[in-house]
Amino acid sequence: MTRLFFFSLLIMIMTSMPAKAEWEMYQSKTKLFEMYLPEPPSEELEMMRTSPFGGVYSSEVIADIDQRPYKNAVKRYAGKVSQTFGPALTNKERVNIINKALDNYQRKYEQMDGVVREREVNKWGENGRIFISYEDEELGIQSIIVKVITTETSKFEQVLFVPDSIVEDPSSRDFLAYFDFEKNLAYIPGDMNKEWDKQVSPLQIFSIKTPPLAHPFVTKEPIIKNSDKQEYVSVVFYDPVREENLYYNVYGYRFDGDLTFAKAKTVLAEKHIARYKADPAKVQFNRSFINDKPAYTASFAVPSPKAYPYLNMVELRAIFIGNFMAVQEIMGSNTLVQSSFADEVAALFEFTPDQAMKAYLMDKVDNQMKR
Repeated sequence: MTRLFFFSLLIMIMTSMPAKAEWEMYQSKTKLFEMYLPEPPSEELEMMRTSPFGGVYSSEVIADIDQRPYKNAVKRYAGKVSQTFGPALTNKERVNIINKALDNYQRKYEQMDGVVREREVNKWGENGRIFISYEDEELGIQSIIVKVITTETSKFEQVLFVPDSIVEDPSSRDFLAYFDFEKNLAYIPGDMNKEWDKQVSPLQIFSIKTPPLAHPFVTKEPIIKNSDKQEYVSVVFYDPVREENLYYNVYGYRFDGDLTFAKAKTVLAEKHIARYKADPAKVQFNRSFINDKPAYTASFAVPSPKAYPYLNMVELRAIFIGNFMAVQEIMGSNTLVQSSFADEVAALFEFTPDQAMKAYLMDKVDNQMKR
């Protein structure tokens, strides 16, 4: 009877212990990278369309093995990808991106009294690696090894987080030995004009399209403001690889009299260029006509704010007719302001002065009837 009891107890203990993890090849849902992971990993991903042919991804794949309470050990195996919506990354940019990523890990764990045991970066900006150990109050000495890989479009991270005692184990070495990735953006055919949301300005002078929220690329709904004669719609795009914001601000104006090229230029100088402490006299204005409507374009350098050292350029795209005017203002680094993505966003803008006039007259009639 006693032997039967202990045999039953042993079976209960064995069946309640966590099963040994089985490793399998896992391909990210983005199809941009694959790695060996203990099943089942979890993956969180977001995509923002950037053209009719593709988009950019941000994804993180995580496999956790928590052996507590049987063993005081927690292991994490992870893979990440983020992509730029700007032009191809240069070698210099890639080196800076890798160093910045490694700096972030180093800074985080040095605050926990961590020690950097290894750190290296390929001089061409292809990859880098950091190895840090620190002591956790509950788990003892832990180690984290991060490999950062860059291409012209993407930043990948492969992360190993394990007790220091097994950092050189075969499973750790095998995990770090294999990480396959795609060098280019994914081919995702679609239509930004249909997939993005239409934003009609309050005075109905214009409309733009904005993408659905997709962290980290777009994390907030557009800001919309207006007064009797002026309106404003703004959306912020974030490039997680370059770690830069691209600001897309669109203004609508209704004036008391008709505009000319000279008056429109004055509006741009006083309301847009002077705001950024740029000298309007040094800005080159380019006249044109868009669908028979007078238009201006201008781009100029701006002093970089301390909080945003990359922000150095503003581009204006203005169109007007009669007493209505709309100005697209694209602000950020010259790299992103002049990117094809910025052009794609601006191309979704629509100037609707007839609709604005109709709305203005209807409001005027309503106000007269209320008196």
